[in-house]
Amino acid sequence: MFENLWSLVSAFIVFLLGIILIIKISSYFSLNRKRGLRLYIWHTLFCFAYLLYSQANIADALMYYN
Repeated sequence: MFENLWSLVSAFIVFLLGIILIIKISSYFSLNRKRGLRLYIWHTLFCFAYLLYSQANIADALMYYN
């Protein structure tokens, strides 16, 4: 999945930038920060679940991760 160290580092940076973005815009959607972060983590967990599913089974997004 991660071909080199930079792929792993850049994915982590994008994850952290997403957290910062959620903190900044959660008030715009009338959410408190905790709820916004919970939604972000919930979505991220489902993304990882789909990643694992699509690598083991036929899925429309099979080539996204290669």
